[in-house]
Amino acid sequence: FGIQDQYSDGKAAKVWHLYIGGKKRTDEYKEKLVGLLKKHNVQTVLDAACGTGVDSLILLEAGFTVKSVDASDKMLKYAHKMRWQRRKEDIFDAWEIGE
Repeated sequence: FGIQDQYSDGKAAKVWHLYIGGKKRTDEYKEKLVGLLKKHNVQTVLDAACGTGVDSLILLEAGFTVKSVDASDKMLKYAHKMRWQRRKEDIFDAWEIGE
């Protein structure tokens, strides 16, 4: 049983990464997201349904500890790729990604 991965063909992940992950989020979005979390003294974030990891990247760069999960291994492929590319940075080496 279980739920079929709606992204199993990999097409949506490529489009998502191209149009969402490939563009920088606005400074206003980053400022509001990071500001809200810091206001409430958040240190660790679970990015559920993280997709390609775009928001996780924002949070990691802002100094948060992040655990990213998504039901689609096709979407997570992009998050794993980002982690691998920046693995020499301690915070990225510690980034947890899973299904």
